[in-house]
Amino acid sequence: MSATRSNSQPALRLAAAGRSNTLGLSRLALEEVHASLDAADARVERDDARAYARVPVRGGPIGVCLVHPGGTTAELQMAGRNLSRGGISLLHSGFVHAGTRCVVRLPLAADHVAAFHGEVVRCSHRGGQLHEIGVKFARPLEQDVVERAAAA
Repeated sequence: MSATRSNSQPALRLAAAGRSNTLGLSRLALEEVHASLDAADARVERDDARAYARVPVRGGPIGVCLVHPGGTTAELQMAGRNLSRGGISLLHSGFVHAGTRCVVRLPLAADHVAAFHGEVVRCSHRGGQLHEIGVKFARPLEQDVVERAAAA
């Protein structure tokens, strides 16, 4: 863990050797978590109509900068779950308060990452250290951005 300063705001960069995401799960273990969550969600009847269709985002880690109310920031690598034009669902090892502002860095191609501002709208404890973070983007993404991020 190392602290850095950026734009007069303290920043906390969290990383651990060999960890590609905050959960510290291998790709295979993460696939098992996704399958379990998808199966659990399929058993729950949903009556809420969604404004945008969701697509899985199961590639590499997604960079997220959380801007905490006191002004500190934390740069994290989270595992993706699904993405829509309106927001993204991320898997994280800890609780994040609703209302926390953030910047999500979506990989759109092998050599291109784009940053999108948003706000945490929910944090659901899914078991053990696993939390599912729901982020609503400040502005809806273009459909081609969603498709590129899902394919990356």
